[in-house]
Amino acid sequence: MRTWSISATSLPARLCRLEHRKGRLAPGMDADILAVAGDPLTDPAALLDVRAVFREGHRVR
Repeated sequence: MRTWSISATSLPARLCRLEHRKGRLAPGMDADILAVAGDPLTDPAALLDVRAVFREGHRVR
């Protein structure tokens, strides 16, 4: 899971030169989060069942 989460979070942030505010869940960082039902690592279809979306720490859906 660690490799997958790095590939989906901190690596893209670094490639876009946004690592100072994106790519990690930590104090002071933007919190862009997609909450889904289930485990997308074992069932990719879980990504279709979005339960909540947070952008910069604020719920937008």
